[in-house]
Amino acid sequence: MKQLHVTTRLTLAVLLAVSGFSACFAEPSLRRAPQAGGGAVSGGEGGVGPTTPGGMGGEIAAPVCVAREAVKGAECRPVTSSEPLRQRVVENVAQDTLYFTETLFGEFNSLCGSCHVASNLGGLGVTRSNFSTVIDDKVVSAIHSNTAHCELGSDGLKKDKSCFSFMPPDGSPNGKPWSEREDKPNDPVTRLAGLLELWIKAERPADAFTIPAALGGTTPYAIDADFAETFTNIGTCIPDAGMVATELDQSCALDARFAELRKDPDSSLGEKQLGLPTTLDQTDLNTLDSAELARHGVIAYAPTYPLWSDDAGKLRHVRVPQGQSIKFNKKTKEFEIPKNTRFYKTFMKKILDRDGTERFRKIETRLIVSRPGEDSLFGTYLWNEEETQATLLTEPLNNGRPFKDKLLTLVTNVPQADEIKAEWEAGKVRNYSKELDYAGAVRRYAVPSSERCIQCHMGGPGRSFVLGFMPLDIHARPCDRATLDAQGHCDGGVIEPASGDQLTQLERLISYGVISNYDIATELVTLEDPQGPDGAPRKYRTPEELTAQGYVLGNCAHCHTPEGYPSVLNPELKPLLDFRPGEDGGIFGFPLDRFSPRITRQLGTVQLPYITPSLRDLVSKPENWMAKRYKDQGSMTPTQFIDAPWRSLIYRNVDTPFTYGDDLAIFPHMPLNTPGFDCRAPRILGEWMVSIPAVRKHPELVEDVLTLTDPQLDNEPQPYVEVQEGHPQYLNAVVKAQARLETFRNGLRGNNYCPETKDIVDVFGIVYGSNQVPADGAVKSMPLEGVPDRTHWVVTDVTDPPGEWNPRRTDWKTVLVDQNFADSEAALKNLTGVLFQLEQARLEREKVTVALLHDLKPSPGFAAFAREKLPFGAWLKKETCDFSGVPKVADYGSAERPRARWMDLAAVPAETPVYETVPGAAVYNMICVNCHGPDADSRGRQAVTLQELTGGTGRVANFRDGFFGPFADKGVNRQRVFGSDEVAMRYLPWMALGGTRTTIPSLILNLVSATPVLGVTRPEAPPVVNANMLETARALCRAVVKRGNSKGFHPDKLNSSAGSAELHKGSGLIVANGDAELWGALCSFDNPAPIHAITVTSTGNPPAPALFLYSDYFDASAYPAGTPVGNVRGGVDSGLLPGNDFPWCIQQPTDAAQLAFVQAARSSDNKPLPICPPALLTDEHRWLSDETSTPKLETFATRGAINAGWAVFYYMDQIISQGQPRTPSFNECELLTEPAKP
Repeated sequence: MKQLHVTTRLTLAVLLAVSGFSACFAEPSLRRAPQAGGGAVSGGEGGVGPTTPGGMGGEIAAPVCVAREAVKGAECRPVTSSEPLRQRVVENVAQDTLYFTETLFGEFNSLCGSCHVASNLGGLGVTRSNFSTVIDDKVVSAIHSNTAHCELGSDGLKKDKSCFSFMPPDGSPNGKPWSEREDKPNDPVTRLAGLLELWIKAERPADAFTIPAALGGTTPYAIDADFAETFTNIGTCIPDAGMVATELDQSCALDARFAELRKDPDSSLGEKQLGLPTTLDQTDLNTLDSAELARHGVIAYAPTYPLWSDDAGKLRHVRVPQGQSIKFNKKTKEFEIPKNTRFYKTFMKKILDRDGTERFRKIETRLIVSRPGEDSLFGTYLWNEEETQATLLTEPLNNGRPFKDKLLTLVTNVPQADEIKAEWEAGKVRNYSKELDYAGAVRRYAVPSSERCIQCHMGGPGRSFVLGFMPLDIHARPCDRATLDAQGHCDGGVIEPASGDQLTQLERLISYGVISNYDIATELVTLEDPQGPDGAPRKYRTPEELTAQGYVLGNCAHCHTPEGYPSVLNPELKPLLDFRPGEDGGIFGFPLDRFSPRITRQLGTVQLPYITPSLRDLVSKPENWMAKRYKDQGSMTPTQFIDAPWRSLIYRNVDTPFTYGDDLAIFPHMPLNTPGFDCRAPRILGEWMVSIPAVRKHPELVEDVLTLTDPQLDNEPQPYVEVQEGHPQYLNAVVKAQARLETFRNGLRGNNYCPETKDIVDVFGIVYGSNQVPADGAVKSMPLEGVPDRTHWVVTDVTDPPGEWNPRRTDWKTVLVDQNFADSEAALKNLTGVLFQLEQARLEREKVTVALLHDLKPSPGFAAFAREKLPFGAWLKKETCDFSGVPKVADYGSAERPRARWMDLAAVPAETPVYETVPGAAVYNMICVNCHGPDADSRGRQAVTLQELTGGTGRVANFRDGFFGPFADKGVNRQRVFGSDEVAMRYLPWMALGGTRTTIPSLILNLVSATPVLGVTRPEAPPVVNANMLETARALCRAVVKRGNSKGFHPDKLNSSAGSAELHKGSGLIVANGDAELWGALCSFDNPAPIHAITVTSTGNPPAPALFLYSDYFDASAYPAGTPVGNVRGGVDSGLLPGNDFPWCIQQPTDAAQLAFVQAARSSDNKPLPICPPALLTDEHRWLSDETSTPKLETFATRGAINAGWAVFYYMDQIISQGQPRTPSFNECELLTEPAKP
């Protein structure tokens, strides 16, 4: 067997790396004794001196810096803390390590999954279930190969059967011959090869295998029994100020080296791409002894309002460069962090050790080298099984950049695991890993990817990339467990116990010189401080609001801040959700009448308030909604309400352990990227909402009703109004709030609620079951209310492999060009039941699309239409925006600038600035942006939701680097693949109208169809009947035809606001902006809309003639030229014009009274009503005679959707292929004065 290079848990290579390998740093003297003496304590005049060239591996010149004076007698005193973290004993010897096959599959998937798990390139398709049968020594041979490409014979097969092209393949991010990686033990592919060799040697077990003890190597992290007892969340001892930062040479050398570190994105080594050392002992944290760390200026701390992370224990450290300090800004009341300050956070999980003692096991240490306003360095070091070393995680994402989500399996009950292992080795247990799960002796632990790290840390204060180190965090507040158990919180909104040395943290950090310029006697920042500007301060309304502020500060404010991930992705959220306390942010006084602009219920027809005091949910249709009730003991049907603020979006998101759908809305698990479930979150945020002094808007109505048709039902989205202090009803509102609060606390969702949290993966529902997502009803003790019962972490990766882009459908030419569906039809024969029906319907729709696209290309007229800006709506006004160069409504009405119909229908004021956009941008921003993101780089919010709901398999296309890329390179990718845009323009709508085989969950499709247009929610979202992204466009084109069906028809009123609204009612089209006009034009361009044959009927008593719009449609091609015809304005044209998207005529009645009525009636432009030519009204030209769809209607809708796809194509070509600025959204008026981001 070749020499193994396994380093994931415990291998010879890692131990050798500890003692001799140095990827980023030249080996310093890391074991220096502390130095005494020196000058006075530095007042900020010390610093990092010059260094020699050479980057990370070069020699470092002696730094010019000054150590603090070591005070004689200074010591590190025993620590007292409310959070002990008793450690496992770490010996200086290696041990055998048990490695789970499930984890090995994860390693394989992270490196090879894009080709062999997501697809089956080369005929190798791997899943978790077949991993142990299809992976063999041939895979290892391919990794060990030095041959780039095996020679092929004329038959396309290898001439030498023993030849293997090296894997990952040449040209891929990690593709290189074995000779270039075999001596690099930290190379992820090298690690994988070694693990696979051991696993294959163990006969490819499905559950677990043993990694033998490596030889040699010592650890700087050895922990004996006595030392293990000293660990707490603020270190192993409390250093006196006189011993802090007294060591000079090593500390200054590390400062200089960290200052030189840079990311090298072109390197093939993950550690160089991250710009960080390979192992943790090459950093400041080369020991865990707080006394030794203090001499080097590395100080432990604990935030008062911490982030909850799977209930992990955490030990944090900070190292400020020598001679500098973290300064308090007296104006902003925030800390200013010096460049290259290092922050370390070690995560630990509680286990039952072999001796029966509860201890904490170190899992990972995260490092941030903060560079405020710049590109901070960050990475994660994974501890090996023995905790003797931590190695930088470099397993790449699909794009080749480190690092990917990693899911670890941890033994949490060692005695029980030992018993099961003995039985397994004795042959008494068939599946070791499954038996461990059944016994609850293991759990999963999630290490988030670099993508997730960026999403959370980009909102760090001052763009520092640092969380949990605000003045509010460092000022510890006393809190004992008894108070927490009785009240749920302590003074200052604190929910974590704090005592002893924790309470002097701020004073100590100032005395150490870590923090400066902060007079805590006069400037102390507290959570109770009023928020908002000095002229209009907002105080906390209730103690529960203060507690909620503390919780969201630690868990939510890094995202919900103007610089946070959701706000950058969706700018409309910036003024609505700013949870960080300050002049502009914080939740004190958060209004009840603030609604989400993005997420709605019932397909966009019902708004979702962010918060509500109500303890009752809206009542909706049972087919889409689950009543929030539970069964009494002995009852067969649910009778008791589950008291909770169900109408609140924020509450819904923190109440669920996994993303779910209810009432046709998506409720994602929050906080974002947090594994596990914090059972305190729904209680704390629920108590905040229901404690707000508020009264019912309609006390005459009833909330305790479950019948949608009950006239007494109070079904308003926000049924409460706040009562301010000083109002005559304030005391009454306070009493009612207290009553609601007690009801909530004593109910099923208050102090009693906690989903199953023993693992972060729904093991029995997902891993060992057949479900795709956690289900409601999986845990017997939980109510059936539509909310999943278990948490479930899904490994996600929305990035794309680099290199040449190629279509995901490799058979595109066979299907799209040759129209050959043989493979799909053969696969269909292997399906049964519902799967057969779904695939059959998908295939039929695909055939319709392909038939239409055959030899189809946009006309010159459509190309001109797609590139011309349309007046689409009104800009969202902001005080800082300059609209001087923007046309106003009054400027429209000439031949050069025609007046849009929506301007008059919505009675828009003349001075309103008009938002203009090209059709493709409008379509993209109402459909595609949800998943593909504003920059078309697959970073839309629903891209991650898609992966979560598909178990990590669904991946959104990256238009920027793929189909339309590379950026500003004239569409090189698609030209290489398709040869011309003529073919490429058929491929795009084909994929969006049936070609994509990935099943998009209906939850996402419903959200897409209900996406607001310029902030206006569709009155009724178009029904989405299949999983294709342009299905919304197809549905809207159906609506263009079917608007007004089964209604009275009043052409004389169609040009009025009321008349137009009545025609479009129920269609989903919006008349308050350019939405209805856009879809009318898109759907009917080069695709004539059918003629609506209006029926004359008699209604009432006595009967009176009236016009009625049935679904009687006829081919426009049969309408004689020059024959008068109606239009959507209710007017009459002299003939059928190309832009008429709603042509109509009157079926001539035979009844004399009805005929006289028609002859007397007039159109909106005072013309006689047009009579349908008899030649039109034949079965040959008829489309349909009822509400069901027919091939002609589906053909029209599909052809219109193709137009929508083409419009997006032109827009994407403009902003990606041609490199022009993207069109700002209507709510980004600040971009009017600066170039839009490409």
